[in-house]
Amino acid sequence: MLSREVAGSMRGRAMEAPVFPFSFREFLRHHGREPQDPERVTKAQWSAVRKDLETYLTLGGFPEAQGVPDRDRTELLRGYVDVTLLRDVIERYGVSQPLALRQLTRHLLASAAGLSSRRRRSKRRCASSSCGAEPRSPMSVPGKVTRSISSPGGRAETPS
Repeated sequence: MLSREVAGSMRGRAMEAPVFPFSFREFLRHHGREPQDPERVTKAQWSAVRKDLETYLTLGGFPEAQGVPDRDRTELLRGYVDVTLLRDVIERYGVSQPLALRQLTRHLLASAAGLSSRRRRSKRRCASSSCGAEPRSPMSVPGKVTRSISSPGGRAETPS
């Protein structure tokens, strides 16, 4: 259920408390490394801030994930994706191919800074398995995934 649906089903017994990921400044403050005077930062402090930025970009800014071992953090973040995107989207819009949505989501999250295309994805998938001449990727059927995730009941137009 979406948060507003939970609140509706609980009939007044629920209060929404949104918690957003830390900004970089909040991340530094949380770890006790925010520069006291941002106008006067030494080279050593800048070096530390750059290292903290790399950590922030690698680990993320979710408050609950701070200070958690890597294995547990990965599971926690996977849980966030599964609950918010996959379950809510699948249930809310009646996605007919949840496995395809899960694979697409994992692929896009794994290559967030890169370009992605159906052709590149199906070639990579085909190269990693013996799929023969016909790619076995769910992305090899252009309209299927688009229809299943773009609108309720799969009524979106199929791209040419």
